[in-house]
Amino acid sequence: LVALIDQGTAEVVGALLQAGLDPQRVRRTALIAIGAAPDEPPLRLPAVTPAGTLDRPALPVSELDPRAWSVLCWRQGRLPLRRVRGPSGARALSRLERDAASRLADGLQLDDDQRYSLQRHHVAEVERRTGIDRPVPARARGGSGTPHAAAAIRRARRRARHPTVLNVTVGWAVWLGNRRAGLHYRWFRLRTGRSYRGCPQP
Repeated sequence: LVALIDQGTAEVVGALLQAGLDPQRVRRTALIAIGAAPDEPPLRLPAVTPAGTLDRPALPVSELDPRAWSVLCWRQGRLPLRRVRGPSGARALSRLERDAASRLADGLQLDDDQRYSLQRHHVAEVERRTGIDRPVPARARGGSGTPHAAAAIRRARRRARHPTVLNVTVGWAVWLGNRRAGLHYRWFRLRTGRSYRGCPQP
């Protein structure tokens, strides 16, 4: 009970007040009952994982900040879908909209529960509209018996024979791939700026 009161969550404080109880008086009574000093400092517990991250589900849409969500809904109706070319374009658009949701949360000084929940709901809708969540056929994924699978097996065997050289090569490939994705994102953002002209302010 002391730990719950010390967290100061709206649900616990509201329940006590609704019952006609003073949270601080209840805390002191609980401390005395367990043999602790009535002026024991507040218990420090680790911060709760924000909603929408790890195993915590995002807040429902009905609990999202209406100012931020209305702006994001406007953006959903103005998505530059004609500019999306393949998976790289879809990923760039998702990143663009995730950044937009984050900027809204910063501007409105929203907590992390709101920030990550806004991102989750908004990006999910963006990806639905771009079709990025469509299942990929087994042949395109490189399923068993396809040329893609055979090529993957050959690459794994080469790595086993020459681990050091190939690790360096793979590292450069990853670095160059990240640079390419970053440049593509910036170019995509420049090309799609006109689509969001007249965006409402929260």
